[in-house]
Amino acid sequence: MGDKLVVTSLNVAGFVSPVKQTRVLQQLRWVGAQVALLQETHLSHVEHLKLCRDWVGALVFAAFGGHSRGVAVLFHKALAHTIHRTIIDPEGRYVIWAGELSGQKTVFCSLYAPNNYSQSFFSSVVAELLTFPGYNLVVGGDFNITNDPLVDCRPPRPAPRLAASRGVQLVLSELDMVDAWCALHPTESESTHFSQVHNTYAHLDYLLVSRSLFGRCRESDIVDHPHSDHSIMSLTMGTVDRREPVPWHMNPTLYLD
Repeated sequence: MGDKLVVTSLNVAGFVSPVKQTRVLQQLRWVGAQVALLQETHLSHVEHLKLCRDWVGALVFAAFGGHSRGVAVLFHKALAHTIHRTIIDPEGRYVIWAGELSGQKTVFCSLYAPNNYSQSFFSSVVAELLTFPGYNLVVGGDFNITNDPLVDCRPPRPAPRLAASRGVQLVLSELDMVDAWCALHPTESESTHFSQVHNTYAHLDYLLVSRSLFGRCRESDIVDHPHSDHSIMSLTMGTVDRREPVPWHMNPTLYLD
């Protein structure tokens, strides 16, 4: 697949319709996805298996009854990889793939966080990911919270909601990770989700990478998607480091009671 890897993340907002599946897979192919992290698939175990078509050569997933939740990691059929281990959440909120990719031990995690902020959920995901020492981590999904509600929401949310940003910060700090889009666009803010009910825009979707992996990150984009109320998060990584390391900073919201 050349000297780059394109990873995408998208909350598909329900993937039951075969027509929608085809259109989503077509757009993911159009943006060059080689690894695609999906959330809210709403598919059963059997229906998830049917996603292995078109450009998709392999996948791992966590189903939840076929009517809600559901997450998956799709791999391009031309992407050589070796699987070491998977962790499948029985609640259908996260799935973890660990294996070897381009000669490096790598973990991909697709997660769909609860609508109401849950510290225990993020703590559980972090605990699972900590069982992979020495692996490069890529965590993507719909966190259902913003890293900074005063910046990442339109209109901005009030200060008390800042406590919810701990979910993103917990993953970043405990796993020594970087918000790739934010680090590559330090002076910009962009939403990834539009709520018709509340008429608000928010940055709820993330692609986080190990700090040691950030040197390979070339570009990150937010791409509008006509078949979901979420945008596609896209990250292109090279095979060699090209960037200076990102300095670590403690987020002040971690000190809030």
